[in-house]
Amino acid sequence: MTTVSVGNGSASGELAGKDGAEGSAPGSGLAVQAVSLAVDLPSKEGKRSVLRDVTFSVEPGEFVGIVGPSGSGKTTLLRALGGLVRPSAGKVVIGGLEVSAPPDGTGIVFQNYSSVLLPWRTVGRNVSLGLEGKLPRPEIAAVVDEVLTMVGLLDYKDEYPWRLSGGMQQRVQIARALSLKPQLLLMDEPFGSLDAMTREELQDSLQTIYSNLGSTIIFVTHDIDEVVYLCDRVLVLDGTPASVADMIPVPLPRPRDQIYTKADATYQDVRRAVRVAIHSGPARTGG
Repeated sequence: MTTVSVGNGSASGELAGKDGAEGSAPGSGLAVQAVSLAVDLPSKEGKRSVLRDVTFSVEPGEFVGIVGPSGSGKTTLLRALGGLVRPSAGKVVIGGLEVSAPPDGTGIVFQNYSSVLLPWRTVGRNVSLGLEGKLPRPEIAAVVDEVLTMVGLLDYKDEYPWRLSGGMQQRVQIARALSLKPQLLLMDEPFGSLDAMTREELQDSLQTIYSNLGSTIIFVTHDIDEVVYLCDRVLVLDGTPASVADMIPVPLPRPRDQIYTKADATYQDVRRAVRVAIHSGPARTGG
């Protein structure tokens, strides 16, 4: 496993949290374990082995990113953690319970926001979808207002998603996941289809949500800068079938800043370590 020494960049003192502590936010997040996890998926040639002997753990309240070359099984791993893909071997344990279906207390945010939002429902009614029939209407309304405030969309509650920008639509999807008060938030390249400025805005919004929510977050991305900026540790997948090649710590204080954090020597050291870990593996096939 890779270790990264802490640099003495000028941002370190300025960006420390109010208690000066590094690492993950305190809260009620769920612990996550993958134990000798393997996943085989059907293909034209028959069964294709995507993941093999994947083992790692995530602490409650930790923010962990997953990266790897294209075709390395990042999304498949996230879907297995969320109970959407059945393991061929091994197991996923969340909050001490083995996963056989989407676990309680888990929210999932996908990259393709346009396909998961219902265009005939307003923003507020999209967000309330998972709560309907579970809570009284006044409680649902209060939760919707709370999470839309968190993502900066309260003024758009009665608007329709198709009238909003891509970044705003993705905020609606995030708000819908947050409405369930998830102890575990799984995010599959949620900002991958957005322009650079919108992406940075949502990265910073996610930082704020993370610090307030205290949930465990597991975040898939292909962007090295994004994963180092957001996460506490970076899991690197490698190989065909893929397994865990490295788990790299990100010893940067929170809150983080798009300018000062990215100029910090520690940020640059971690970024270099992640890049080396991704590109040091053998050649692989597939997209």
